[in-house]
Amino acid sequence: MEIHIVENVELEPILIDIGFLPVPGGWEYDFGNCKVKATKTYKWSNQIFQFYGTYFTRRTAGEIEFDLPLKVESYEQGVALLAKYIRSKDFLNIPDWIHQGKVWEDHLPGRREMKEYRDNPEATIEHGWFRVMLKKIIEAAYEANDQDMTTISYDGSMFRVEYRENLLVCPGIGKAWTAKAILKTKSLGSIPARISRNGISIYLWKGSLYIGNRVFQPESLVEIK
Repeated sequence: MEIHIVENVELEPILIDIGFLPVPGGWEYDFGNCKVKATKTYKWSNQIFQFYGTYFTRRTAGEIEFDLPLKVESYEQGVALLAKYIRSKDFLNIPDWIHQGKVWEDHLPGRREMKEYRDNPEATIEHGWFRVMLKKIIEAAYEANDQDMTTISYDGSMFRVEYRENLLVCPGIGKAWTAKAILKTKSLGSIPARISRNGISIYLWKGSLYIGNRVFQPESLVEIK
């Protein structure tokens, strides 16, 4: 799977800062029993840094080979990426930046998105509360025309569904949303009728509204200030 990196920080100054030294053709770091060299080369028409080296101990030997882009998203991500590919090797000398790279793992592509997902605000509504609300939502969806809109929001304590001149409110648990979702009332007819006894989670993620195991595409999101 391709790793997506927002490129805005050059990797080369990061290499210099953590101790890579200039050698003919690139940069090199000496781990005592292994010298890892970084050279610029082309791969699939893109210029990259290629890292390679061979390490030896009394009992083992191994090779190091990996590629990184010339630019990464941040200094922290650059160090975390280098540490990710290097820290499992049996080196004689383990520099502090490898330990720091592990601390900064949340900056790795994929890890960062996972953390954002875990931290994303959501409302958890108890089974009994949402069952009452759901009946009215489905009735409204059945009677709605194509122009009818519903606004759904959560302020950290109360979950709100507004349509026409109606307002449905019930308590919820979780962090407040940063936006309101406005979507066609008719689309809400597909909300699952069966609700887990543990309640239902409702949240916004990457422009979509999630209600239980259903995904809805709002007509718009309005930021809550």
